[in-house]
Amino acid sequence: MHARNGIDYRSLVDLDHGTVDRRVFFADDIYETELDRIFARAWNFMCHESQIPNTGDFFLNFIGEDSVIATRDRQGRLQVLLNTCRHRGNAAPPLDEYLGEVGRLGLSMVAAHGDVAVVDGIQKYRIGCNWKLAVDNLFDWYHVQVSHASSLAAGYIRPPPWTSMDHIVALGEYGHAIGGPRLTRAMREGLTKQQHTADSPYMDESWRDRPEAQQQLGALGVESRGHPNIFPNLWIASSGTQLSLRLPRGPGATEIWWFTILDRDMPPELRKAAIMRANHTFGPAGMLEQEDGENWDQSTRAARGMVGRRYPLNFAMNLGRGTIRHEASGLAYIDTHISEHAQLWTYRSWAEWMAAEDWDTLRRNHSIPDGTV
Repeated sequence: MHARNGIDYRSLVDLDHGTVDRRVFFADDIYETELDRIFARAWNFMCHESQIPNTGDFFLNFIGEDSVIATRDRQGRLQVLLNTCRHRGNAAPPLDEYLGEVGRLGLSMVAAHGDVAVVDGIQKYRIGCNWKLAVDNLFDWYHVQVSHASSLAAGYIRPPPWTSMDHIVALGEYGHAIGGPRLTRAMREGLTKQQHTADSPYMDESWRDRPEAQQQLGALGVESRGHPNIFPNLWIASSGTQLSLRLPRGPGATEIWWFTILDRDMPPELRKAAIMRANHTFGPAGMLEQEDGENWDQSTRAARGMVGRRYPLNFAMNLGRGTIRHEASGLAYIDTHISEHAQLWTYRSWAEWMAAEDWDTLRRNHSIPDGTV
């Protein structure tokens, strides 16, 4: 059964034309169903174990709008306590099954940095946008030259070494995805050289060439400069040193949380520079996210407009031309140029979660990446 509240959720995402009905960004009844059928059923990121190292330590987070506490009990085990009634329909699959190859690759981009811990202080702020727009932006690589022109002009970021014609998109079951440019060894070496010679800081990608990183990430993961999203709302920055939650606060508001996570053994001067870079790239003081946030806010406002709501959002770039390949591990990916495959995969999966009444239904009816998209 696909309908709830009289809505056929699969009909809101048109896979043939690559469009998404704008009602999904402002309708109250759709939002309430998201809280029940997505956030109350999915695995949700709570915290990193380094944030609660001792018995009795705790970290407050949210599942949708429900307040939860992650803590460490007397036996040293990690526990998550919900402050209100228990959710129905949460007979979720084991985490490893839920993550699949793409979700595990996303987390490996963090683990590949070594013995990591979260930097004290989580950046939190609110933007007037629907949470899904803040999610699908992480796959959008065609806005950078325009939206972030001021950061380029100021020299905070430089023109990238990659091209728009060589991208990797990885698609996973249940909505996980990674999308962005291919970063070859020659490009990585060039960035490392800039890091050591330039006056202004630039991202060092040499960590990808450490033996332990290559083992964890595999050949495709090492070259993927895209941002992973673990469905529904955990963004892992492509550097592997930041995590972000997009927490829903009604259909027209999202609370953004940024965690900076670094190698415990990082030299003090490099650690200071990494934290500075994190604070000024994303987050409330971030050069990039101040510009992105304006886009998300305006897109949400436009979706509510009496005229704007008549026209669906279009995610049809390269539609029908993405051939899915598989690594030996089973990881599904597309060799492509700049595209909207990851965005449309996210909304396709969103519709499947919304249409499924329970986990058994979702297991039977969710999309498995294969063929041409």
